[in-house]
Amino acid sequence: MILTQLLGGMGNQMFQYAVGKHLAILNNTELKLDKSILTNWAPGKHAVNRDFDLDIFNLEPNFLGKKEILGYHSDGASLHEKIFHKIRKQLTGKVTTTEQYFHFNPEVLQLKGNVYLTGTWQSYKYFEDIENEIKKDFAFRFPLNENSCKLFDKIKNTQAVCLNVRRTDYITVANTASTMAAVSMDYYKTAIQEMKKMIGEFEVFIFSDDIEWCKNNFGFINSPVEFVDYSHAGKKFGNYLRLMMACKNFIIPNSTFAWWAAWLNADEQKKVIAPVKWFNDASVNTNDLIPEQWIRL
Repeated sequence: MILTQLLGGMGNQMFQYAVGKHLAILNNTELKLDKSILTNWAPGKHAVNRDFDLDIFNLEPNFLGKKEILGYHSDGASLHEKIFHKIRKQLTGKVTTTEQYFHFNPEVLQLKGNVYLTGTWQSYKYFEDIENEIKKDFAFRFPLNENSCKLFDKIKNTQAVCLNVRRTDYITVANTASTMAAVSMDYYKTAIQEMKKMIGEFEVFIFSDDIEWCKNNFGFINSPVEFVDYSHAGKKFGNYLRLMMACKNFIIPNSTFAWWAAWLNADEQKKVIAPVKWFNDASVNTNDLIPEQWIRL
C-alpha cells in the first residue's frame, strides 16, 4: 500500500496525489490518502484553514478510515503524530519516506512495499511518466458554471494570456509570508514584454485573490485586459482553474495552483513564464519544479 499525506491547498494536494499515484502504479498496489492534517486544523496550528480539494476532479479517493484513526491514541501526541506513528508500526515494510529536499529525488520512485509519503513533492518529474493518467484523474467532475461559459468561450477563441496574481496569504499570513512572497511588479512588466516578443498581440485575463489591487496596478499593459473576479470561482475554485487552463499562454507567480493550470493545459505551443524566485530562501533548489520548456524570469 502507498499512503500519501495531504497538506496545504489544492495545488499542493495535487502534487502529493500525483507522486502517490505513480508510486502505487509502479508497485501495483492501492493508494490511500491521509487527510488528517486537513481535518484537524485549528487556529495557530496551520497558517490557513484547508480542506480536501481534490473532490472537484474525476478521481476516486481512498482515504485512511476514521476507525483506523481512532486507534492511534498515545498520551501527549497530536492527532497527526498518533496517526503517523501507528502507520509506521502497522505497515509491514515500515518504510516511511519524508521529503529530504525540495528538488526531485529519483530514489522515491524506487521504493517498494508499504510506503508512507510525507512532503510536498513539487516536481513534475515524480509523475511525468504517467502524465496522461494524471491528466485523466484531474479532469473535472462538474460542468462549468453557467455564468462562466461565455467567458470560457471568449478565452478559447482569443490569443489569451493567463496572468495570475497571488497576494492575500503571501502578505497577511505571517507563517506563509515568511516562506513565500508576492512576486514583484518588475517581474510582471518584464514577463509581459517577453510574452509580446514571443507571440505578438494578445489579450490578458487576470486571475487574482486581490482583483481591486490588480485594477489599480496593471494599467501599464498595452493590450486588452479582462479581470476575472471570484464570481467565476465555482466550487473550491474549480471554475477558476478551468478558466485559467483555457488560456493559450501563462504568466504565473510562485503558486502551485497557477503551476497546475499551466501544466494541465494541453497546447503544445503554449508559452509559460514563471519566476526564478519561488521562495524567500534562495538556497532552495527549485530547478525540478519548472519544466525545461518554460521560461524563468
